Amino acid sequence: MIGEAMALASALCWSVSVILFRRLFARGEGISPFAMNLFKNVVAIVFMAALLLVTGGTLNTDRSAEAWLRLIVSGILGIGVSDMLFFHALRRLGPGRLTVVECLYSPAVALFGVLLLGEVPTPAYALGAGLVVAGMLVVTRDERGKGADTGESPLSGALFGMGAMLTVALAIVVAKPAFDTGSLVEVALIRILSGTGALLLWMLPSAERRAAVTILRPSPLWGAMLPATLLGTCISMLFWVGGFKYTDAATAAVLNQTTTVFTLLLARMMLGEPLTPRRVAGVVLGFSGAVCVMLVRVGP
Repeated sequence: MIGEAMALASALCWSVSVILFRRLFARGEGISPFAMNLFKNVVAIVFMAALLLVTGGTLNTDRSAEAWLRLIVSGILGIGVSDMLFFHALRRLGPGRLTVVECLYSPAVALFGVLLLGEVPTPAYALGAGLVVAGMLVVTRDERGKGADTGESPLSGALFGMGAMLTVALAIVVAKPAFDTGSLVEVALIRILSGTGALLLWMLPSAERRAAVTILRPSPLWGAMLPATLLGTCISMLFWVGGFKYTDAATAAVLNQTTTVFTLLLARMMLGEPLTPRRVAGVVLGFSGAVCVMLVRVGP
């Protein structure tokens, strides 16, 4: 049950960070998704490196070339590409409508798990997954008519969100066979370094993108950005990797999907958004599905 508990903890931490990131975009400070991604990755590198040093961990130089390649590719897709697409979607849709698109996450992981890892969901897993996805759809249906935080194109936001979910799903399935080759902190650090390296290479040809590095200069914005980064990139990532390391990809993905329920509940507590009967019904469905998934295993 360790993997399942870590997957749920990851969802909760990520939900809190999404609300904090939303506040940043809503403040109109002109922070670009690229700058936000660069900032959180640099902070995460410092955090993970310090944690690795404090715990006496080291880089595992004995892992196979295939394992290294899996972790690097996973970092590029999940940290470099997916997170930036997610921030673009968050700006255009806001968390309400984005949660509809996020429902693509667990089915995508399950699909890639079947295609790449040979995982076969059992009927009980399918029931749990169906309840979680049904809960996501119920609680987000009444959000679709609301405008985005920035007023940008909802269609482009949906496309960015779909791209984010597909790339992060592929990233985790690609990396899963390599998770046992190192500690949680070391694996997370390798992925963040890989994703940040890809971001830096992408920014070189463009002066506009290179200007995003100014986000690394100390400013009052750090007071809001640091908590969101520590929760969403550092702590949540450790739980996220642990969830996929200690349970199968499909189960961890469905439990991660409860981030939608957590986000709506926290939006009520932290932002004062209404908690309608439809949302309550969705929460009941979502958590029923999560409990069902925690009580079953996925077949080989």
